[in-house]
Amino acid sequence: MLRTAYSFLHDDDLSQDAVHDVFMNIVKRIRNVPDKTVDLTKSYLYIAIKHACIDILNKRKKNFVFDLDSQFSLHTDT
Repeated sequence: MLRTAYSFLHDDDLSQDAVHDVFMNIVKRIRNVPDKTVDLTKSYLYIAIKHACIDILNKRKKNFVFDLDSQFSLHTDT
């Protein structure tokens, strides 16, 4: 799960946060986790980690602040 999260986020800390969020949600909703076959459980976990990564990316996008002054040096010679 950590490897999958890292492939989406490219950040170790955020990947660990995503895996943690998924496990916390699984604990809350343990009855929804399919336990009939390994393939179903693996698919469920993959989809859960994918959605957790998307949520983290969306939160980061909302908090992104672009500082125009630091990107362009404004000259007031005129």
